[in-house]
Amino acid sequence: MNQVYYTQGLAHDKIMPANYYREFGEHHDDRIPYGAEVLEDGRVRFTLYAPGAKQAAVCCNMDKYVLEKKEDGMWKTDARLGPGYHNLNIIIDGNEVLYPLMPVGFGFSRPVNFVDIPESGEDFYEIKNVPHGTVCWEYLESEITGKTEKLVVYLPPDYQRETNRRYPVLYLQHGHGENENCWVTQGKVNFIYDNLVAEKKAVSAIVVMCNGMVQMEGRDGRYIDSRRLEELIVSEVIPFVDGRYRTLKERNYRAMAGLSMGSMQTSVITFKNQELFAWAGLFSGFLRDVMNEDCGHLESAYTDSFRENMCLLFRAMGTEDEFYPVFLEDDVICCEKDIPCLRKTYSGGHEWQVWRKCIRDFAQLIFR
Repeated sequence: MNQVYYTQGLAHDKIMPANYYREFGEHHDDRIPYGAEVLEDGRVRFTLYAPGAKQAAVCCNMDKYVLEKKEDGMWKTDARLGPGYHNLNIIIDGNEVLYPLMPVGFGFSRPVNFVDIPESGEDFYEIKNVPHGTVCWEYLESEITGKTEKLVVYLPPDYQRETNRRYPVLYLQHGHGENENCWVTQGKVNFIYDNLVAEKKAVSAIVVMCNGMVQMEGRDGRYIDSRRLEELIVSEVIPFVDGRYRTLKERNYRAMAGLSMGSMQTSVITFKNQELFAWAGLFSGFLRDVMNEDCGHLESAYTDSFRENMCLLFRAMGTEDEFYPVFLEDDVICCEKDIPCLRKTYSGGHEWQVWRKCIRDFAQLIFR
């Protein structure tokens, strides 16, 4: 197989590689199976087509699953991973590859295969028979970064129909090693919002996602500086969005939220720019910017102005998250400094299943 298909990770169609029919024939019954099939009992069946390979394995969550070669050139094994989204590293003959018959997302600063296993009793992020919003890709010529920045914009289902209506805006950030696509391809935020709005549980809103791994130009080439996101959003992204879409421009109709690294960026940006934001969501979240060891923005949260004007500070984390001790330390800061917040915990770790629940709950609280 020499051609890779980059799926959005939204539709789990069994896309066939370009040379499939040349090898098997258009009407052959033994077609290449889907690479990661979720079985009824919750296990995942991994199937890789690599007839010339000598070894094949799938790595997930620090575990390695060795596949067994069959006579037809397929490599197979079953694994029990647990519900939720899982990044997969496909290893063939010692080389990491991107397998074309599995969904492709983005993590660890590169495209990655993944499997998404349903969680029993949780369908709030699934595609349902409800009106759907629109996901758009916008391009902003940034003077700050000196390059074209891509924005992913979700427009609610009624945006195209109610042309005289203006909408609040949620700026939503991803985590470290991810990009602006991830809240759609992996977080399914568009389906979450579609379902919430259809059930009248959330206010229709525009959601804007931009790349928090901000790239700058230096003497030795481009480098990542996540701290520049504040300048990018405040000086360029907000004016761009307000000029292009029918937005409500007052601070009470503007929110920001983010997961992991994005939560640090959210706390810095919303605390320092209270004239722009009235709602903040920290998912697997940090009050402090522990990446840059900078907590200067917290001084703004210790004020009466913050207590009076911040409509909601939402803090949430999975109880099995490796950063949960930091979350507990932030509890102490909120208590000692009288920072009002709504605190929630979920079963789970530093993972998309937790973050999906965070945005589900946060979306129901904002713009009320």
